[in-house]
Amino acid sequence: MTLFHGPKPEKSPVTYTVTFNANGASGTPPETQIVNDGATIILPDKGGMNSTGNIFVGWNESSSGGDTTNSVGASVTVTRNMVFYAQWLDGSTPQYTVSFNANGATSGASPASQTVYRGISITIPGQGTLAYSGKTFGGWNTQANGGGTLYAVGATFTVTGDVTLYAKWNEIVLNNYKLGDTGPGGGKIFYYSANGFTMTDTGEICHYFEAAPDNISSTKVAWTSQGNISSVDTALVIGSGRNNTAIILAADVFAPAVKACYEYSNNGKTDWFLPSKDELNRLYINRAYVGNLGTLNYWSSSQSNSSGAYYSMFRDGYQGSFGKYAENGYVRAIRAF
Repeated sequence: MTLFHGPKPEKSPVTYTVTFNANGASGTPPETQIVNDGATIILPDKGGMNSTGNIFVGWNESSSGGDTTNSVGASVTVTRNMVFYAQWLDGSTPQYTVSFNANGATSGASPASQTVYRGISITIPGQGTLAYSGKTFGGWNTQANGGGTLYAVGATFTVTGDVTLYAKWNEIVLNNYKLGDTGPGGGKIFYYSANGFTMTDTGEICHYFEAAPDNISSTKVAWTSQGNISSVDTALVIGSGRNNTAIILAADVFAPAVKACYEYSNNGKTDWFLPSKDELNRLYINRAYVGNLGTLNYWSSSQSNSSGAYYSMFRDGYQGSFGKYAENGYVRAIRAF
């Protein structure tokens, strides 16, 4: 038997076909492309196609436009045979502008604004050349304060009107804080999670809680200014206190406990909030690292029912419910980063 000792023959590369369909238009669509598995192509212009009274807006793998519509010049990685259907919009379809705001960046320029037709999706860009000293870029938000919808880089955004997206800047978190250390807001670190916890208002991942160095008021205050306000959709879990604070203020702009935290500022930080029930429990467990909490009763931002809200007794850690309208609790603000 003869053995073959030469080099093994190379396998032919796997190839796929990318076809472009006029989707009801007249004229000739761009030529079919045959490309290697994993190769990237650039989606072409409409070529010789024309649809009377309509505007060409890109390519979609669904003839009805049910998938994402990719604009001309978009990059697509090919891992299978693909058919792209031309997408046509009525010529009267309005156009809208998506603008990107640097939101306090210390250097660089925002990505260029994009003007697209209503109903067309864009891919959320990166930060471009933007930079913010001491902070990292965390995507784009529909509100400057980070309280709106957060879109990650590469996410799909469907345009339905003129909109400004604001750069979201996160503090650089150094993993060298210990419990009891002074945090960025001048308070004491009382909680750390190596894996991080999700803030329910924005979806950002934080690792630390710090408590304000002192109580916000020297006397007990009520949870609400309106007596038994109707039920509000607060939560109990770690990461929900900031969202709870916003929800309560939306229902009662003068709610004493949360209003005091929301308006509090220390060491240049203004993102303080009233802790949720579970966050307040962590503050009790690690109270020795914070100090000067005493044996007082502290409000949480979690309601227990339509007429009551949870508090924590720092004498023994018991968590019960007070009437929202009664001046029964003290307030200690916290913040997350």
